[in-house]
Amino acid sequence: MPNLTLTAWLGMTVRNLLFGPVLSQLQADFDLTILSYYEEPLKLLPNIHTKTIHHLSWSYPRWALPKCRGTLARWLDEWEYHGFYQVHRPTIADRVLMEKRSTNTIKYFSDHIGGWVVNRLRDNFETDILRDLAYSIPKHFFLDKFKNTEVFLVASIDVQKDKELIYSCKKFGIPIVALVHSWDNLPAQGYLSCKPDRLLVWNEQMAHEAETLHGMDRDHIDIVGGPQYQAYRSLSSQTDNYSFRDSLQVPANYHIVTYACTLNCFLPDEPLFIDLLVEAILEGCLGNTILILRFHPHSPYTAMYIEKYANDNIPVRFHYADDNFAAEHTGAIGTPASIVSFVELMQYSDVVINHASTIALDAVLFDTPAVCIKFSLTPPKRRWENVNYSYHTSHYQSILDSGAVEFPESIEELFDTLKRLLSSPGDKKAARESLVQSQIPNLPTAELISKSVMQALEDR
Repeated sequence: MPNLTLTAWLGMTVRNLLFGPVLSQLQADFDLTILSYYEEPLKLLPNIHTKTIHHLSWSYPRWALPKCRGTLARWLDEWEYHGFYQVHRPTIADRVLMEKRSTNTIKYFSDHIGGWVVNRLRDNFETDILRDLAYSIPKHFFLDKFKNTEVFLVASIDVQKDKELIYSCKKFGIPIVALVHSWDNLPAQGYLSCKPDRLLVWNEQMAHEAETLHGMDRDHIDIVGGPQYQAYRSLSSQTDNYSFRDSLQVPANYHIVTYACTLNCFLPDEPLFIDLLVEAILEGCLGNTILILRFHPHSPYTAMYIEKYANDNIPVRFHYADDNFAAEHTGAIGTPASIVSFVELMQYSDVVINHASTIALDAVLFDTPAVCIKFSLTPPKRRWENVNYSYHTSHYQSILDSGAVEFPESIEELFDTLKRLLSSPGDKKAARESLVQSQIPNLPTAELISKSVMQALEDR
């Protein structure tokens, strides 16, 4: 049985790979080792039976100036982001760079120059001095620590440790397979540290981005679907609408409108928006309706919302996202039960409102109408706070073009849209099915990931 080492540095990668069918498949097909920030919590999970689970840390010798290397790695991330933008102009970076140029002009232009240097070094070369210094793991450590590893599967293309592993595996001859863990990563995260042996993506659109933006050969790109969606589909058959409503004290004759809270930098006037939504429900504009606030794991407004709306006379309920849904390491991994709860929320809501999030895909997966806010209630104080920038991106353009998701451009249009969707939930059903098929196809993801890893071994 081949020796496979798998990384899981982020809360979302634990959810995507270790709390779903992917883990079982990998354990069946490989002698599996897991590298993770979550060494101790993972050891407590009954479904993980691996050779080892440990938190990997590698240290550089003093003569290699480890602190300087760490600083260079941070700089290089910024330079590669700018260099990537200079070549490809991904619209998803417009807002980020606009803010940076306005608030930290000197840093913006120094990184812009760094991007130019990166592009000169990368021309026609698989390696260069900057990437060697920032990404290359010491050879003696790498070959000793991973002497039994025959193939690596990394769960991201943008986390620093995964970047180092991708680069070092290519340099030292170990097959490396990389999963793009979110739909916007290929245009949004700058250059890959280098090309992995196989790159795993959700759909044909992402495969095209990997080819055109990152120069991957199509023969080395595998469409496997999104790991979390295979789990969501499976879990949806185990849920119960009555139990779900009972847990949130929602009467059977009430509609459920869910709003997925965002970070304040993406929707600065969110508190005002929620106030107007609650007011409309209280006035009966949406009939018998309960609003569920799905809190973002890092929203600065959560405590304020709880204090403001925790009243039996207000038709608002709360839904909590644990560390399974965090986009970075938090020290905890969440629970499988929170994933079931999320599936229930998407499955049994009558409408799901969000702002330019994968939540739109999560909703349409279950044929639940999704609405994306495309307006501001107050004039943005700064140009980059305009909510429309979130939709001027390649990955969201496919949703705009699909006709499957609603994009109201005023609060009045939003209320009209909600009334229509609550009275005619089957509206745009065919468009939702088509969007699911193109963006999150129903594939045997676990089996396809395992097959890709095997293919990387055979190709070495």
